[in-house]
Amino acid sequence: MLDTARLRLMPVGAEHFDALAAMYGDPEVSRFLAGEPLDRAESWWRRTMCARSAWPNAGVRGSSGSW
Repeated sequence: MLDTARLRLMPVGAEHFDALAAMYGDPEVSRFLAGEPLDRAESWWRRTMCARSAWPNAGVRGSSGSW
């Protein structure tokens, strides 16, 4: 996890799902991020699972600041 005064980056878990589903289901948000609003099932699969699989490979490297 990377934690600063203004930002917290952490692996995505099941506890984040409701917030992610609401965010990706919002037309005002999804037009910038997903192209179209996603329903709860699409949110879970396309966002949460993709993020979980990418984190161990990319993650945050505190020493370099890369993420």
